[in-house]
Amino acid sequence: MARMTFASSELSRSIRTAAVTHVRYDDFYLNLWAQHYGRMIGRQNLFVILDGDDWTSKADLTGVNVIVLPRPRRRMRRDITNRRMQREQMDLLARLFSDLHYDYVIKGDCDEYLVPDPGKGVGLSDMVAEAEAHGAVYSSGINVVQDKASEPALDPGADVLSQRHLAILTASYCKVNLISRAGFEAGIRTNAGGHRVKGGLPVHASESYYMLHLGWCDLSMWRAQKKAHRLANDNAGTHKVYVDALETLFDQAAELSPIAGPFDSAMAAARREMCFTGDQRNKSLHRFNGGNFPWDGYRDYLVRLDDRFHGAVG
Repeated sequence: MARMTFASSELSRSIRTAAVTHVRYDDFYLNLWAQHYGRMIGRQNLFVILDGDDWTSKADLTGVNVIVLPRPRRRMRRDITNRRMQREQMDLLARLFSDLHYDYVIKGDCDEYLVPDPGKGVGLSDMVAEAEAHGAVYSSGINVVQDKASEPALDPGADVLSQRHLAILTASYCKVNLISRAGFEAGIRTNAGGHRVKGGLPVHASESYYMLHLGWCDLSMWRAQKKAHRLANDNAGTHKVYVDALETLFDQAAELSPIAGPFDSAMAAARREMCFTGDQRNKSLHRFNGGNFPWDGYRDYLVRLDDRFHGAVG
């Protein structure tokens, strides 16, 4: 696609940062992803892998680097597609670091958005400093959900986080989304989806930024796009189990929304659980057991988002 020239700040000139995602049939979130990271680092530094040459995205990808990955004309098991996409992303990261000389790469799904803590006055330089210091940093993940008991369907033309105020802090969305060139060259790699660092490095949770997962922020949109797509490609029946569980999660979040706790204290407790068992730093990410939201055998944190997040994405 055609490339665009963007005005650069001193920060963006001195710190070369790219963002990478992959997508299949998810134009709303891809468009939001391009807006969000285009504003943060410039659209010329965005790299999108379109999964399959059997569809065309309607998202505005002006100025974005687009890679079309051909897809076999047959159904594939999810574990096979995940490994295939992981290989493609790791190859792309290697090229970004070695050939294009980027210092940092933001990697995640197109419904995942890194956001500097709006309450601390921090920015990109603070985010990458954490990655540089620790090699691999787990994002402080915020899984935004619709409170279907009190929040109407999302207005796609308005700010998402002004319309949603309920979230779940869960270890599943505390991913390694920001990778430094030094860490990559030292051999740091993640598993498919970025949920784990290979090699048993000590767990460090981000202090200056969050990862906002918006894929569940609207129930009707999730049913129409993600649920329908997963069920259409469900060879082994595993996707039905997953989507049925998520339907229950929406019900439970709405039922327990009156006890949603304050954000900052819950995030501090979640970060502590991520990083430490007693006084010993963890070598792998631990699921949460100290929260107020029982789910899947663990206890995550159901929280109320405050106004600091309004306008943080997009």
